[in-house]
Parts: sequence; C-alpha cells; structure tokens
Amino acid sequence: MDATTHVQTIAPEWITSFVDQGLYLRGWSVRTCRTYRQGLATIATTPLTKAGFAAWVRTMRERGLTPGGINMYARSVNSFLTWAHEEGLLSERLRIRLLPDPPKPLTAISDAEIRRIVLFHPRGRFQVRTWTLILLLLDTGLRIDEALGLVRGGVDLHNCVIRVRGKGNRERLVPMSLECRKRLYLLLKGTTADPVFVTSSGPIPHRAQRLATLIGGSDGVAGRVVFDRTGLDGRFEFTLRFAAPTSTGAVPDDIPNLFSALQDQLGLRLEPHARRWIRS
Repeated sequence: MDATTHVQTIAPEWITSFVDQGLYLRGWSVRTCRTYRQGLATIATTPLTKAGFAAWVRTMRERGLTPGGINMYARSVNSFLTWAHEEGLLSERLRIRLLPDPPKPLTAISDAEIRRIVLFHPRGRFQVRTWTLILLLLDTGLRIDEALGLVRGGVDLHNCVIRVRGKGNRERLVPMSLECRKRLYLLLKGTTADPVFVTSSGPIPHRAQRLATLIGGSDGVAGRVVFDRTGLDGRFEFTLRFAAPTSTGAVPDDIPNLFSALQDQLGLRLEPHARRWIRS
C-alpha cells in the first residue's frame, strides 16, 4: 500500500508571528527584523529535514555565498527553529550545522596612519564633519551605524560619554576622550540640527540601494518606527533631499521635510498607523 509522507515547511504566518514577538516583546530594531525576514525567506520553501537543510546549503554555495555568509543566514534560521519548537509548532528541535569558517586576521591601520589622520587639518564644513566622524570611530570604537545615528541629546560633553543605540536596539554608554569631546563640541557648535552628522540640507544619497534600507533608516528622522509596505524589491538608484529637523522641530522653509520629500521625490507616502496595545 502506498503512503504519502507529508513534508513540513515554514508557514508564512509563523515568520510573521516570530518577527512580531521579537519586535514587540524582545525589543528588536527594524533592521534586526529585516535581517531575520531576509534569512527566513531563503529557506521558506525548503523541507524541514536534514536532507532539505543540506540541499539549502548547497544552493547557497552555488549562489556564490561564502561560508560566513551562509552561517549568517543559518543563525537566523536556527533562532527561528528554536522558537518554533518552543511554541509547539515543530515536534522536534531542528538545527542547521554551521560551516567551518576560521576567522581571518584583521588588517589594522598602522600607528603612522593614525597619526596622519589625527594631525590632518580639515578645510570647510564637509571635511570637518568627515574628519570628526573618523576621529570619533577611532576614539570610541563605535560601529559606523551607531556613529551616524548619533543625536545631539546623546552627547554628554560634561561627563565625556555618548549614549548610542546599537545592535538589538540596546542602549549603552560609551566614554570618549577629552580630545574627542573638543572635536564634537566644535562640530555641534556650528549647527542646530539634532543629528550630529548631517549636512545643512539633509541629503541622503542612495546608490543601488534597496528601498527597505532607506525606510529602515528613516526611523530617527520620522520620530517613530517606519515599516516597509511598498512591496518593491530589487535595488534602485536615487537621491533624496530633505531638511533634517532641529531640536525644536523646525525645518527651513525652502527645503522639504522627510514626509514631503518621500512623496514628491520618490512617490512614497508615510501613513500613520495606530496599534492597540493589550495589557494583561
């Protein structure tokens, strides 16, 4: 007698529930949620079996991914599989074995190169901003996204500390040197904008970027979490020009704000969405 074996795959509603719990219960950032969605999208139709996982790894290798890139996706999938087992969606705890990926030695800049950077004399607003950003990275060890997302209220010049929001949407305090404080003070003195590293007109150039990258990076300027509901995939070349609001919320009259720029320049619209919270 023939028997049909049911092969289980990941249901789309599982992914939605997994990401929603991470966002609202575990404090994930929008970027973290996007990373999980991208990783789970690569395995959405793969049978949840050892053979299916092996075929998935082969497919990733054929697409040209490195062992490190495959492991990045695998970690996202493994987190989801653990959650699905704990939620009772999977009868057994499945896991993708990570590929061997020995760490490669980092090539650090030399003391002479650091000295050249520190002793550099910038000319003009743009050079001063870029030079200050590099000094901040060297002095504090911040991630580039943490530094670019730094706001005026997060810089405590009196106590020489910086408040940043990093991976996992976690906030932390980072000390800085007196010399770094001096450079940040001079940079902030020349602008009233809330973001520390911003041009006078707030342009954000995007070259061959995904719209999700722009939308995910708009949270700080919009003052709320922004979700991508465009359904547009692929990469696009565009330049978005808008005025970054100051600490008082004011923007120049001759430069559009973020909401107007998205609609007039890209044809996108930000719509407010009220979410009802249920307290136990």
